[in-house]
Parts: sequence; C-alpha cells; structure tokens
Amino acid sequence: MTIEVTQENLIKRLGPGRHLIVTDANVEAYYGKRFPGMDRFVIAPGEVSKSIETYERLIAYMQEKGMTRGDYLIALGGGVVGDLTGFAASTYMRGVPYINIPTTLLAMVDSSVGGKTGINMGNAKNAIGSFYNPTDIWLDVGFLETLPKREFASGMAEIIKYAIGFDPEMIQQIQAMDWPFDEMKNNREHIEALIIKSIAIKEKVVEDDFRDSGNRQKLNFGHTLGHAIEAYYGFKTYTHGEAVAIGMAYQLKQANQLGRLSDSAYETCMALFNKFNLPVDLRVPDHICGVAWHVAKDKKRKATHIHTIQLEKLGQLQIIPVDFTVFIDNLGCDLKIKIATVAPRKLSGHIPGIPSKSIAHRAIIAAGLSETPTLVGPIVMSNDMMATLEGMKALGSEIVLSKDGYYRIHKKSGDVENALIQCRESGSTLRFLMPFCFLAKGGVTFTGEGRLSDRPLTPYYKVFDEMEVAYTTADGGLPVTVEGNLKPGLYEIPGNISSQFVTGLLMALPLLDGTSIIKLTTPLESKGYVDLTLEVLDHYNVKIFQDSELTYRIPGNQHYEGQDFYVESDYSQAAFWIGANALGSNVKVEGLNEKSRQGDRVIDTVLKSFACKERTIDLSNCPDLLPILSVVAAVTPGKTTFVGGKRVRLKESDRLHAMAVELDKMGASIEETPDGLVISGQLALKGGHVWSWNDHRVAMALAIAATRCETEVVIHGSQSVDKSYPNFWEHYRVLGGEVNVQHIGETV
Repeated sequence: MTIEVTQENLIKRLGPGRHLIVTDANVEAYYGKRFPGMDRFVIAPGEVSKSIETYERLIAYMQEKGMTRGDYLIALGGGVVGDLTGFAASTYMRGVPYINIPTTLLAMVDSSVGGKTGINMGNAKNAIGSFYNPTDIWLDVGFLETLPKREFASGMAEIIKYAIGFDPEMIQQIQAMDWPFDEMKNNREHIEALIIKSIAIKEKVVEDDFRDSGNRQKLNFGHTLGHAIEAYYGFKTYTHGEAVAIGMAYQLKQANQLGRLSDSAYETCMALFNKFNLPVDLRVPDHICGVAWHVAKDKKRKATHIHTIQLEKLGQLQIIPVDFTVFIDNLGCDLKIKIATVAPRKLSGHIPGIPSKSIAHRAIIAAGLSETPTLVGPIVMSNDMMATLEGMKALGSEIVLSKDGYYRIHKKSGDVENALIQCRESGSTLRFLMPFCFLAKGGVTFTGEGRLSDRPLTPYYKVFDEMEVAYTTADGGLPVTVEGNLKPGLYEIPGNISSQFVTGLLMALPLLDGTSIIKLTTPLESKGYVDLTLEVLDHYNVKIFQDSELTYRIPGNQHYEGQDFYVESDYSQAAFWIGANALGSNVKVEGLNEKSRQGDRVIDTVLKSFACKERTIDLSNCPDLLPILSVVAAVTPGKTTFVGGKRVRLKESDRLHAMAVELDKMGASIEETPDGLVISGQLALKGGHVWSWNDHRVAMALAIAATRCETEVVIHGSQSVDKSYPNFWEHYRVLGGEVNVQHIGETV
C-alpha cells in the first residue's frame, strides 16, 4: 500500500526537532509547497550532485542548523537524492536517522530499498558509500504523475529486470500496461502491483545478503555494463535505466546464443524494452572500448576476472566469474585499442615540422604518373600516406624508399588489370584516385575502413553517369568498382561538398585526348587545397587555366614530367602546437613556410581574433582547424561562434558533434548548431575520460586541451593519431608533456 506524503503526516511521525528535507530543484518546484514549514536543502538534479562537494555542503548545512542524533534527514527525490542523503545520514555524528521518500519509479523499486548509500568520485559511480537503512520508506505513487516519460521508462527498466531475472509472471503485467499513458489513473493498479512485487523481491534478496557478498549481486543484472556506460558518457547521454537496459540486452543476447534462452523468450524480453523505448545498443557503437575501460574499474572485478550476472533461464540468474579479456572481447572491443593518459601541464620546446600530408598525396600521384623518376619527400609514413603509396603502386607506379623519408617514384611500362586499392580511412586517397579508373583494364575497386564508406561520393557518380563510365557500389558506399574511360568534355560538379573532387579531376583530365572544362555549380570551399593541387601540377609541367572563379580549363594530351619534389611542413598538424601556444604553452615548430599556400596557414590569423570578447569564425575554408580552434575557444574568455561547418560533419567523424560531446564531458560550455558550435570560454576545463571518435584530429585536439585541465585527460582510441601523425605522442613527450599510452588489454 502507498501513502500520501504531506507535511502533517511527516511531523506526526517525526515529532519535534530540526528535521531537514533534502531534495533537488525539480522536485522542489513541483512539491516544495507541500512542506511550507520545513527546512530544505536543495541540490541540482542529476548525478553531478552525488559528489564530495555536495556532500560537504550538506554536512556543513546540518552543522550550521545544529542538527543532532535526535533529528531526521528526509530524502525527497530520486536515487541521487536518496543515495546522497543516506550517506550523509550514515556519517554525520556517526549516524542519524533518515526517512526515504522516493519520487521516481526507479527510486521506488531500486535505490530506496536495500540500505545502499553512496556518492560518486569523478566518473566512478558510488565509489564512496555505506550500508545504512532508512528508518522508514514512504511510497506515494502520486509523485509519478509529474514524472517525465523518459524517467518513468527508466524505472520500468528495473522492473523489467525483476521480471526477467526473478519473477517471469510479472512479464504479463508489464505487457498489459498502456504506454505511453496520459493519465496515471489508467495504469495505477498495474503500477502499484509492479512496485510492490519489485520491492518484495529486493527485500527478500537483501535480507539474505545485506552486505552484498553473495546472492545480492544478482540484483546487478545488466548493471556491470550499464554503470560503465553511464560513467563513460558522463552521466548525461543515458539515464540509469537506459544504460542498464543496454547491459541486460547484452546478457540476454548471450543467453540466447548459448541456448539458455529460446528465440521466442528472447523476443518477448526484447519487446519489453521496445515497449518503453528503452535502448538495447549504444548509439555510438565505436565507443564500446571506452566503455570497457570503465568496466575494468567495476567494484565487482576481482584480479583478472569480473563477476558477471548471467541468465540461466527466465527467472533464474547466476553469478559467473569471467576472464576480463573474454568479457570485453565478447563486447566486440578491440584489445589493441590504445588509451593515452595525459597529465595537465603546459608544453615547451622545439620540434620539427611534419611533412604536409595534403601536399604529399598530390606529389606522390603526380610522380607516379611521370615516366621520369622523381624523388618525393620527406614523407612521414602515416596510414593515409601508406594508402596513397599503395594505391599508386596498384595503378602501375614504381615506388622505392630512397633515404630519410624520400621515395623515388615513377610510372612503369606495361598494362594494369583489375586494380584493388585499399584506401584505409583516407578520403584524399579515395577521391583523388577514383577518376584514374581508365588506368586499369577491368576497372579499379576501392575499399576502405571506418567512416570512409559514409563520406559522400555522389559528385563522382553523377560524372560517371554523364560520361557513361560503369560503376558498382554497395548502397552508394564502399566497396566501389569503377570501369571505363573518361572523355574530354564539360564536368559540372559542386564546389561546396569537398575540394577533393575538384583535385581528383584536375589531376586526371590532363591525360585525356582533348580539352576538358570543370565548371563549379556552387562556390568553391577550401580553395587553398585546390591552389596546392595547381602548384604541384605546375611543378610536374601540367598546365591548368582558370578562366573564371568557377571555371577551370584543362588541355588534354599532357604528360607528367617532374623534377625532385620537396614536401614542406604541414600547417594542419602544426596547428595543434600553435593552438597550444594560444593556451599558454611555448612550442616552436621548425620548417614552416610562411608563404605556403596551405589553407590551414590561416591558423595564425584566426587566433588573433580571440583578442576580441566575441568572435565569429567561418570554417568553410579551414574545416580541419575546427577541433583545435574549439579547444582554444573553450578556455578563452568570451563567446566564440563557429559557422560554415557543415562539411566538418563529413570527416573521419562528425567533428562538430564529437568536439561538442567531448568538450562537454570536460566541463566546457558548448552548444552544437547545424553548421557550427557556440562556445562560452572559461579559464580551465576539468579533464576526465574522453573518446577520440577514431579521428586523429579529435584525439590531438583533446591532448592539447589537457594543457588547460585541472585533472588528467584519458583519451580512449588514442591510436587514431597514426592516421596522419604517428609520432604525435613522441613529440608531445619531447615538449615536456607527461603521457602514458597503453593498449586497453594492458590497461585492464
């Protein structure tokens, strides 16, 4: 049975004293008026309040009010309020009485029962806590009338746990509920019955194992993975119930695969999650390795094993120790994923500039089309460079390492048939080489990794259709096979999707037997990259004429004839160190060409704008600078508005979203817009666990952010720098940075 919670009922129960209600701002707004004569301590909603700082403020407030062991604390709210209040009650004067009044469905069936209290430390959930029972638990289902539907569904995840793991008869009651409902009265009977059953199950389990050393661990079904998901996402992306639902779905899938759960029973269970719109998979599957790191810190882990709660059959759970590496392997996590722990300190010193990846791509292709051997270098062998070098070999080029990062490259005689080019994650390799389909009899097949398949290729498909070049593709992505000959003529392509399409055609069309025209149907963005292309072509004696802002004329029957090519240092990579200087570091990057045509040379000019209190930065011609510029904006007082960044969403990751999510985890004030970001700068970030999104520029930007953090930054997926700057972490250490890089398998 439930009771209506009022001030009058509370005072009757408690008697006179300095009683204190602890609640959060949301509950206070709805129900504070019920308790006009009672003192209240109001906290911010959410897991952020389960902190040492909030606990200390609460204890100080209790001391200020002169509370004694004869006075009561009253937890009025959800699980956060209950856990915090219970922990304060258990430690203040070595224990004062408290009453738990849960206002959420989740708290009613879970955290209010069992005597567990606690606060978080960093991203470690309930790292500090105690076992301490409340004097009373008051249930008022009326509180659920104002509960947001998402929070109600979160509570249903715990009820589903009791149904699947302890009492399958509850499944039919859950199935019979109307959802989503508009009025509580239509479901009150179902809800009250499910709450009472859930509490009875938990009370029985807790009674047999109060200290959580045995069967009580079964109540953690789905929680091992669920808690890790909550922590990894900073307790913001998923509610507790949503995270636990994913954890349960993972265990249910395993039970089904092992034959412990029939297909029909599995489908029935999954339908329960679907009914309440509870997730069963991570929204960003690539983040599972970051989540796995938090699983490694789970308090149920013992040495190399972790105690997992697995379903033996509906209504029966087992505690099974599993080797941790097996556990995360079953999650689909690559044990070779690297984690970089970066200490918060500024950088200082000299490092050599990294040869420009953008220029090197173009020079390798031009040299590979020249019958005269040409030395090209220096080249740092990143994953992207390897993709282009191997791609040109597949198209008939001979490439031999000469010395000190220089390669001797030229076109071999003889035909090429059925070429296969593995582009890895290099958009430049893919888009630069696709127009060269005519160099191989039988066509060229392009494959790739990561998000490369998601990056648009439509402008080329339109060209191929118009030129009657055959191609086959998997739903518009990779693998794609292109076979046929381009013809001289008019090529109309947009200039605002990627300048890489323009570069690919500018390099291929001079080899045709007639003049071609490239006409841009929209203004060209990232024009600096096309200027680099023209510079490299001119070096190899290939002439292109720009007849207007939107028109390029390419004479045919030309031949690549080159001389040795020096690859200048890269402003795109140097931008991270230049950005670090804007944050107080003192780094000198040697070998940069101050007259370079590289578009990202604009980094110096853009950083000068941060002297203003408000600045707007247009990313249309410098999209690759967004990650480091967003870091600078996050720790520079004033407001920064980034615009023109739609193409930034089409890189190795959606960089607008990635930087918004990760900087938010670190405490930045940041808002994502359709084509940019709005950032209110502050003096420092707090640090913490972040994910690279398998994007080299995101990883490097987050490493620079560590120079202005209060605590260390742990970057999951730090190996992504290998794409373009494989010795980034080495240079970071040379500059005085403290960084420890480990495989996740070593970490755990």
